[in-house]
Amino acid sequence: MEQEQRRIDLLAEHLVCSTPSSVVSVEEAYAALELGRRLLRQDPLLESVCRAVMRLLSARGERVMALKVYSNCRDALREELGAEPEPETE
Repeated sequence: MEQEQRRIDLLAEHLVCSTPSSVVSVEEAYAALELGRRLLRQDPLLESVCRAVMRLLSARGERVMALKVYSNCRDALREELGAEPEPETE
């Protein structure tokens, strides 16, 4: 069961990260955004998901929320791993 949940989580991560913010419908972007937020609640160290959520928020004009997602990601990386975000996240 745990292995199956991990597989589903990986598929969800792939879906969120491969969703281009400029090509999908409003409903699809919203669904990808909500899925990304759920994934980040489960694992705040998923930096690729963090980038995708920031990109989706920015496309919606929610720059402040995108910066908050970045801040949470940076803080989690620092606290959990003693690391900084990857350059492409900056």
